[in-house]
Amino acid sequence: MVAEAGSPSPEPETGQTPPDAPEPTLEELERFTAEAGAEEAVRRLGHEAWLRQRSEEAGHLQGLLTDLAERRDPVGVALSSGAHRNGHVEAIGADFIGLRLDDGGLSLLALTSIALVHLGPDTDLVGDRPTPIRDTNLHSVLERLLSDQPQVTIVVAGSTTAQTGTLERLGQDLMMLRSADGSMVHVPLPSLIEVRLSPGR
Repeated sequence: MVAEAGSPSPEPETGQTPPDAPEPTLEELERFTAEAGAEEAVRRLGHEAWLRQRSEEAGHLQGLLTDLAERRDPVGVALSSGAHRNGHVEAIGADFIGLRLDDGGLSLLALTSIALVHLGPDTDLVGDRPTPIRDTNLHSVLERLLSDQPQVTIVVAGSTTAQTGTLERLGQDLMMLRSADGSMVHVPLPSLIEVRLSPGR
């Protein structure tokens, strides 16, 4: 029987199996696989970006300096005085770092004086590690050096002029240097930006 125009298509007779849907072509399968792979890649990249963000949010200066000391990567350190030092982190204390300079000297830098730390192109660190507990501070290091009465060069806050002298005495919060002319210079420890020791220390 021929269906009239505008009439709905006849229902399949009872017991008849509807015709199978056409199988997807190879091109359609490849496109579906590519889209699924892209979605998975985006999901994975999103997760990695989230982990990276969490890692960066947990970064702190002591953690970064600890990583640098372990790796001995070369760094540049800009100081609040405007000076810049190049070397690698050799020691870390509660309130200072020991930077081994490119000329072999050792620079003890107050943490509060560090304006920025410049890493090399091959170093990608954020310092996302637990904050270490450090008992050694700048005063205790100077106390150990005192018996040798070393020649030191210091830079203090508010001055761009370095002062050189012999470390002769150390108080609770004062270091005393003997200048070349024999005069004594008293330096409050909180004002120190840098104490530089000659190569070989």
